[in-house]
Amino acid sequence: MQEIITSFVYKHGLNRAEVMTEIEAVFPAMLSRWYHLPVMVFFRKDRQLEAVAYDDSGGLIMQKPIELAKMNGRKTILRYLGNTLAQVAVLKQTNHYKFYEKELLWGEITSRDAEQNLYVEVEVIPGEKVTAICPLNRIGLHERHSGNFSIGQNREILPVKDDGKEEQTQKPLDPYRYRRSS
Repeated sequence: MQEIITSFVYKHGLNRAEVMTEIEAVFPAMLSRWYHLPVMVFFRKDRQLEAVAYDDSGGLIMQKPIELAKMNGRKTILRYLGNTLAQVAVLKQTNHYKFYEKELLWGEITSRDAEQNLYVEVEVIPGEKVTAICPLNRIGLHERHSGNFSIGQNREILPVKDDGKEEQTQKPLDPYRYRRSS
């Protein structure tokens, strides 16, 4: 199990404690579904993984150890664990950039894809370049064919809120659009 933890640490850029915490969360969920019993998974002092199923039959709670080494479906659990750790790694990276959320940045347009989305290289944190995608539907109609957004030119990257929508500034209300009905 220690080799698996080490491989996940290097693969996802997490520390050992984060990987072990996710193992202790993912394994019981999967094993409880498979055995139709509540399962508790924990690391012993010697860092070996132990799983125990609890069977409440006839009013007595019985503990049944699960042999993880002899268990079928280990690859399924490891694949599910890998997906979960990938999500944790993305959330950790997102949390790292959260501090810079409302800053206005300029970046260099590096390329366009088949759908005409722009790829803009930005330094959110000085010295760390990130490629941002500017979808076509976020580029104004008057700007799309103006020639101002070709590869090598700078593009303003607007601050983004948590829900993925651009931050909007307050605009004055149009009195003709918002009429009261009498």
